[in-house]
Amino acid sequence: MERQSSISASELSLALAGLALFLIAFDAVGGWVLRGAYQKSTVNPIYRALLGNPETVVLGSSTAMSGLSPSALGGRAYNASENGQTIFYAAAFLRNLPLDHSLKRVIFGFDVQDFIRGHKSEFMKYLKTLAPLAEIDSELMKKYELNDPLARYKYVSGLYPFQGRARRVLFEWWRPKNAGNGFTFFEGYEKRNPNRRPEDYATLLEAPEESYEALRQLVDLAGKRNLQLIVVSPPWRDQLIPARQKRYSRIMKTAQKIFQTSAVCNLTEISSSVIDKLIGDETKFFDRRHLNGTGAEIYSRFIAQLIANRCGELSRLSSP
Repeated sequence: MERQSSISASELSLALAGLALFLIAFDAVGGWVLRGAYQKSTVNPIYRALLGNPETVVLGSSTAMSGLSPSALGGRAYNASENGQTIFYAAAFLRNLPLDHSLKRVIFGFDVQDFIRGHKSEFMKYLKTLAPLAEIDSELMKKYELNDPLARYKYVSGLYPFQGRARRVLFEWWRPKNAGNGFTFFEGYEKRNPNRRPEDYATLLEAPEESYEALRQLVDLAGKRNLQLIVVSPPWRDQLIPARQKRYSRIMKTAQKIFQTSAVCNLTEISSSVIDKLIGDETKFFDRRHLNGTGAEIYSRFIAQLIANRCGELSRLSSP
């Protein structure tokens, strides 16, 4: 009768040590491969935005993503706004621009509601789409740590920043995705809800300091990168622009001071009959916060005309 073989404690320890070393090596090598691929993958929003050598790029959250049409803005423009992104995304985008970029102008869609929430925003989860950048972007890492104090330690893993996106990073590196001009076209419109409770417009709202800090960084980076920064406030249905609402008065007053530099063309205070008519027409909005394609065309042409009249020629502010 054969005696069953057994494994000694030392052999088991060696096997486990070997497995651990393999996993560590796999994590390190896998992370290194993905980091390299990410730089030239269209999963990377910065690389994707610059593929067509645009002169103008639109940054912001979903209100800018669906509200500013590059074709209506004119010139070589690309909408690099991301669904749910906040001011932190826009600042990270400019911080990580390659030195040989072709940009001359950035249009930033200033969404006051996202700005108010700061790092507590329900949309902070979307910031993780930029997770690979946090390895080299200390400011972005700070924003992660506001919500997750262990984030820095998790980044010890080379594969951690690519969780759920590794396959896409590799595939879109091998075969870059054609994103067109980046614009998201919403069709149809949502009818008003007659039973919806009105918002409390009397309450004075304030934003957290990290939002103001990111806004200052955005303005400062535009100047350092020799970019003209144009700030707009995409409209909401049935609401005045933020600069004309009492509840946003504190926020807008502080923001306007930040915008007072030569690098910024501030259009957040501009209102007209075009905007007043637009916000009162439900057929131009996909829902309360987002313009549909028809509304975006009207709004984008209005912004393009404002830029031509108030922001000067499309040219660099000074020689590099």
